[in-house]
Amino acid sequence: MNERLRRERELRGWSLDRAADELFKLCPDRRKRGDINGNMIHRWELGIHLPSPYYREKLCQLYGKNAAELGLIEDRSGKNAAELELIKDQSNLLLQQGQPGDLFQFGPISSSFLILDGDGHHEFSPSNIRCHFQPIFQDLPPDLEARRRKIQREQDQARSEGRSFYWNGKRFYLDRFIISREGPDENLALDLWFGPSDYYTFLATNMSLDDPAIRSRYISEEWDQPPRFFSNAFGIYLLVVTRSNEVILTRRGVFLGSRPLEFNVSMCEGLSASDADPSGVPDLYHCATRGLTEELGLMAPLDFSSQDIRFLSFGIDIRYAQFCLLGVIKVPCRADDLIRRRRMGVKDRMENKQIYVLRFDPQSLASFVVSHSPWAPAGLACLYHCLVYEFGRDKVDHCLAAL
Repeated sequence: MNERLRRERELRGWSLDRAADELFKLCPDRRKRGDINGNMIHRWELGIHLPSPYYREKLCQLYGKNAAELGLIEDRSGKNAAELELIKDQSNLLLQQGQPGDLFQFGPISSSFLILDGDGHHEFSPSNIRCHFQPIFQDLPPDLEARRRKIQREQDQARSEGRSFYWNGKRFYLDRFIISREGPDENLALDLWFGPSDYYTFLATNMSLDDPAIRSRYISEEWDQPPRFFSNAFGIYLLVVTRSNEVILTRRGVFLGSRPLEFNVSMCEGLSASDADPSGVPDLYHCATRGLTEELGLMAPLDFSSQDIRFLSFGIDIRYAQFCLLGVIKVPCRADDLIRRRRMGVKDRMENKQIYVLRFDPQSLASFVVSHSPWAPAGLACLYHCLVYEFGRDKVDHCLAAL
């Protein structure tokens, strides 16, 4: 993935279609101009295709950078020059945003995920995860509000012109949380306070955190409370274990707005307004149930019930300030049943480019993880805790140490 090329576009607040329009203006050759669209820009940023020399020159002109700075040529070490710079930037970022030893690591694979509670051995009971709702909108600072309005204008224009666009679904922001223990056994407990937000606010804030200026201005080094203005994403990650003792892993779709083409656990669903009860309070188990249905075709109560869901941990991906709950669910279906359902059609099929079926054992899953990349940081942590929950930490860590 060419993160440097994507960052240059996002620093200007451009959508994919807007970047294509700007590149279009620099191409006097009408035959070349006819090839330019947002999907082409997206494929360059994902690393699926490399721009031809013609377009490489135009991209350098567009962004005012040389080819190495845009990640369009290789350096002598064989690594993309922009990739090396990004690795350095991200290493510095992790040093600034959390102690390196605090961030989750799956064997040799480092991540930007910080586990705030849970170890895989214990689970949250449904009664110990309590959500609260306050109907108070956050007023964004002028620079962030300007980003949001620009995104809205661009998406409205793209929609009116019949081009691909992101729709502004209703979301929640996480205002605060309290981690605690309850009962004589000190069971895991979590209280979450939410307020109303939307997808364009998420794009203008959380997805702007690759911008060093935005990050240094708004993000502190502490994660014991959600960062103000930058908590507009709360996700549910679940690993599905089938009756045939197999698990489903996924790879996200190409055209998603957040983390395209990353490998992940079976289901990743963002909390939305449709998951609220009549009083507006979010229901995390409803979100998980909806995700299992829309992404995998599992139907409640026929295939599972919300009581089958085991939430094991709570954490945050510090790169984009995305909070999430991680867990596992065992279902009576076989893996080939789920593949057949997906083939016949599920609502959000486009969210996953591909699904993989593997044996549910530490060795098989660890080998798959290290041979595929990139991985969603929360997905890696979820997979690890699910393995620990089933097989114990000693056995899991032994497999990871051998990688």
